[in-house]
Amino acid sequence: LVSIFVIFVSLSLYFSKKRSERNAMSEVGIAQLVYDAGKYEAAINAFTEVVNKYKGTKGAGIATYYIGDCYYKLNKFEEARKYFEEYLNEYSDNDILASSALSGIGACLEENGEYLKAAEYYKKAVEKFPDLFITPQNLLNMGKKFFKVAMER
Repeated sequence: LVSIFVIFVSLSLYFSKKRSERNAMSEVGIAQLVYDAGKYEAAINAFTEVVNKYKGTKGAGIATYYIGDCYYKLNKFEEARKYFEEYLNEYSDNDILASSALSGIGACLEENGEYLKAAEYYKKAVEKFPDLFITPQNLLNMGKKFFKVAMER
């Protein structure tokens, strides 16, 4: 009897998690429409709602990354960096988003004039994800920042 109860609870938790993942991804899709329309403040609110409701899901991870990207597009680089770092620390299960988060941190540092640190983040993205389609752009950004630092010395 106890084993039937344990199986029932386990199955309930499993299906609840699946439902949460589906709902989170559905809400991320709606938030992305707002993002694609260039309404970044509204998108931040929509993505934040996903994170708050579905923390720990893949959808919440995607939403966390996009919050950082929205802040970047609004020239709020410290806030953007915070969310890119949060994505890397708490989710980073998607190689493309993880590489983009590293690049995003590099871009935020670049905007703040911290070119050497920016180059190091682009380098991390290249080294950790050498086979992604965005790697050539990260290589280019890394090279430009290292060159800029060298020219300033």
